Amino acid sequence: PGTSLTFGGLATNTKAEVLQADGLPVKNLYVAGEGTGGFFYDDYFGGTCMTRCVVFGHIAAESAIETL
Repeated sequence: PGTSLTFGGLATNTKAEVLQADGLPVKNLYVAGEGTGGFFYDDYFGGTCMTRCVVFGHIAAESAIETL
């Protein structure tokens, strides 16, 4: 058997920044793909994890570059 995704994940904002419990972003910590939270809890639609990896990877890279 294999695991292709996680249920739950880390809390993030629209810049792919990881959020602390108080809702503030953790400085210079970004997440992409299956690490992002807020998507799957009870069910999974086949193939959507790869889309999340590409989209949030792009967002995280852009956000990280903005901090340079």
